[in-house]
Amino acid sequence: MERKWYLDFWALIREPFKRGIPEIVEFGTIQRGFAATVAMVAITLVFSAITELLLAFIWCSYSETG
Repeated sequence: MERKWYLDFWALIREPFKRGIPEIVEFGTIQRGFAATVAMVAITLVFSAITELLLAFIWCSYSETG
């Protein structure tokens, strides 16, 4: 069963030296979680920029015809 990265991150914050760092680094779950977070931010920014451009294009087209 695959471990969730946010659970490992919480365990690392809560008790970093009990079982923490070597075990979490071995599984690499925090690195995958960080990569997923960066990817989601990038997708959101691209989608936001495209939406803004489309709305500006539609607004300019509409205001010229009226």
